[in-house]
Amino acid sequence: MNIGLEIDNPSKRERLLRFVRRFCQPETCAALQFESFVAEIGDRESAELALKELWHLGYVVPTGTEIDPEDGALFEVPTPKIDDPVKDTSQFVLTDLGYRTVDPLYDPYWDHSSSAEMSELYVPQNIIVATEFINEKLMEAIEKNPERMLSLSPRQFEELVAELFLREGFEVEITPERKDGGRDVLAVKHSDLGAHLYLAECKRYSSERPVGVEYVRALYGVVEVERATRGIIATTSYFTKGAQTLSQDLKWRIGLKNYIDLQAWIKKHSR
Repeated sequence: MNIGLEIDNPSKRERLLRFVRRFCQPETCAALQFESFVAEIGDRESAELALKELWHLGYVVPTGTEIDPEDGALFEVPTPKIDDPVKDTSQFVLTDLGYRTVDPLYDPYWDHSSSAEMSELYVPQNIIVATEFINEKLMEAIEKNPERMLSLSPRQFEELVAELFLREGFEVEITPERKDGGRDVLAVKHSDLGAHLYLAECKRYSSERPVGVEYVRALYGVVEVERATRGIIATTSYFTKGAQTLSQDLKWRIGLKNYIDLQAWIKKHSR
């Protein structure tokens, strides 16, 4: 069977497997959502061909679950066939062959040099890869055209949020991608009243996919466990009614920033 030979080059295949491995953790049963794969490659058709080639070669398989766009909960779906169109909400995991192939190559702190190599292969050249949070040129581009946020990889979106906290006067740390503990960015600010710790969870979603209430519950649990001052969920999308209602009930502990809020935050700190 010939899906399209999008990854017939071994070096391309290794890069793709490294990327998939960042999302697939056997100890937590984490999976790669197809939408994230599209965001990394930059073109939906190429992403679908490449993923199906990995599937055909036995490196990945669909999980048989999808994420409900209304509340973020997982629900079971009929096992898709390789000839079926891939949905944005479809999830994939590495097979045993995939793990055996990629783990000897896997770097848990995969940096932007590897991401840049993948961008050269798949991502349009007008997407800028930042090396230390988000650089000035990209910030200016996003301010002029906020839709550029949707072209960022999930990791770059975390860096954008980290950069905004940095410009608010916080000391900032981005967590490792493999085990982030339920928060992507840690931001600390010191004042005469003491230190304040903010935990941010970042969701680089398409405009059609909302962030559900279960993410608010999850972050609130992390905030309580770590005795943090406040938790922030930032997304390029919007929040379900349930997520908004719960955040209002937890207004002193949880804050939500949607696509419109992020535009205002970026404009506030443009230089």
